Order: sequence, then C-alpha cells, then structure tokens
Amino acid sequence: MKLYALIALALGSMTTLPTSLSNLSEFLQLGISVRQAPSEYELKASLLFKFIPFIEWPEIASKNSTLNIGVVGKNPFGRTLDSLDGYKLGTYTIRIEYFNTSAHTDQFKKCQILYLATFESAENRILEVIAGQPILSIADSEGFAERGGVIEFVKKRSRITFEINHASATKAGLNLCSHLLRLAEIVYGDDNSKMRRNPNG
Repeated sequence: MKLYALIALALGSMTTLPTSLSNLSEFLQLGISVRQAPSEYELKASLLFKFIPFIEWPEIASKNSTLNIGVVGKNPFGRTLDSLDGYKLGTYTIRIEYFNTSAHTDQFKKCQILYLATFESAENRILEVIAGQPILSIADSEGFAERGGVIEFVKKRSRITFEINHASATKAGLNLCSHLLRLAEIVYGDDNSKMRRNPNG
C-alpha cells in the first residue's frame, strides 16, 4: 500500500472529533474484515493511529509535541509504520522507534505508545517496568489486557476489535475518551473484572 493511501486509511480526518458513538465507530473503521485489503497489520496500524486523538497524555499536553511510538520485539508491521515517521498528526509529530527485548528499560519510558510484539514472559516484564508511566501499551497476544496491558487487539470472526484495561490506563495517568471505552469489546476494571462487554462484539 502506498504511503498516502495508508495515511488516509490510518488517519482519516483528524481535524475534528466525532460527536456521536456511531460516528466514532465509523471513524475508527472497526469491523473491517482482515480478509480484505489492506493486511491485518496495516489495519492494526490504522487503529493504533486512530486511537491517538481519543487519548490524553499528561506530559505532552502542550502543542507542537513529539509523540513517540515504540515497537518492542519482532516488528510485525513491516515498513508500514516507517512510512509515517515524522508525520504531523494535529499538533503532534510522530516518531517511530524499534527496540529488541533486551533494550534498556529507560528507552521504553520515553515512548507514549509501546507496541509489544514479544513472548508473554517478556510482555509481563516490560509491563512491570512501565507500570505507572504515562505509556499506552498495546499488544495482540491473548490475555494482554487482562494481564495489565492497556489495549489488546483481538481478531474475532475475521474482524479486528480491541479490549481495554481501564484501570491500567488510569494508573498510567492516561485519559481515555468515554466513546472509545464504549467501543471496546471488553473493558477491565480495578480488580481485573470485566466492567462491560460490548453486546455488539
């Protein structure tokens, strides 16, 4: 997929936020079949970028800030994210970085979004390291949100959906838009109980 086609898919119109749940669902393009073009991980990259306007990070509240996205482990996105490095998203400049699982943990902490493409044991170790840090952790391994990750991508009936651990987001100091929470397949609460399951999932 060409760069600008991917940007259009991933970002859509970011100048204004949707005002209703139905508009937000359309904006996020949830429910796009992974059997259609683009690929599964292009769709996940699309959702990753589309989450950004619906999340507030405490330390980048000022304008003209850099938003760092880190991928830990074997990169599943290919060159998809590379094509958006340096892209201006609203007041943010997007920066993409890649880390192996043995990288110094201080490198992880400079990211606002951290996508973990690792084994469960490494994910758990990294989640412990970044606990309480204003970092949006994302992965697609089963049980990631329940284990303390903020967002878990789920492939369900050939569709890409997601689960959210709201308690983990709150502990990280992240403010998630209520509409985004309503669209999640499952939202986990303070005791890792399921606060709500999306009946449309």
